[in-house]
Amino acid sequence: MTLRLARATLRRDLLEAATYKTYAVSRLIGLAGLLFSAWFVARTFAGHEPPGLTASGGYFGFLVIGVSLSDLAWALFAGPADRVRQAQLTGTLEAELASPVPVLPWLWAQGLFPVLGAAVRAVLGAAVALTLADRLPGADRLPGLLLACGLTLAALWPVGLLGGALTLLLKRADPIGRGLHAASMLLAGVAYPVDVLPARLQDLAAVLPTTHALTALREALFGVPTAGPLLALAGFAAAGWSLTPLAVRALDRAARRRGALVQY
Repeated sequence: MTLRLARATLRRDLLEAATYKTYAVSRLIGLAGLLFSAWFVARTFAGHEPPGLTASGGYFGFLVIGVSLSDLAWALFAGPADRVRQAQLTGTLEAELASPVPVLPWLWAQGLFPVLGAAVRAVLGAAVALTLADRLPGADRLPGLLLACGLTLAALWPVGLLGGALTLLLKRADPIGRGLHAASMLLAGVAYPVDVLPARLQDLAAVLPTTHALTALREALFGVPTAGPLLALAGFAAAGWSLTPLAVRALDRAARRRGALVQY
């Protein structure tokens, strides 16, 4: 059932996206502009980089991975909630949830297209940028990179599912995913290393899954992979997939009791 739901949802979203070609092109142009900005900033600070950034592909490699993951993290954190809100506003939510599909697989399917789109943009953007800068690692890095990517998806996606369930109840933009993404942009090491932050902010950064995801991805690409970030991501994933289904079902029941599914 879940695979059929995923295929049907992806087909629907692809057909819808095909009618908005200009928007898709604008997203790619925006990503190219962002990566060019990263290159410009890296060139500006060339020769003044902290020594620790050498193991992250220099500042350009460091920033490319940060920018790429931030786009993917936004899709993981906010994709399901945005799709739920769209279904509420178009009036299709009640009909979709009247089907025999459980709410958790339905939420997962709603976020599938945004996540896949962001993943394609992240992979292509990072690969092209690092290739042009002659900093693309060899194929021997692929197994470690795939492991880091898989754990990143597993650790971050439950947040988006919880946000989608909250949107069912609150009928407003999910505060959890957006708040976590904002905190990640400031603290997780997207544009600057975590170790330049004050000690208290470093402690806050340590509780963000995106901090460990960025460390794991950079180590897999440029440095010596260590177990710490991977174990942290595995812990976030285990906790998320253990607790999120319970929370999602509880929020779904609360929304149905309040009659929130027919309101927007």
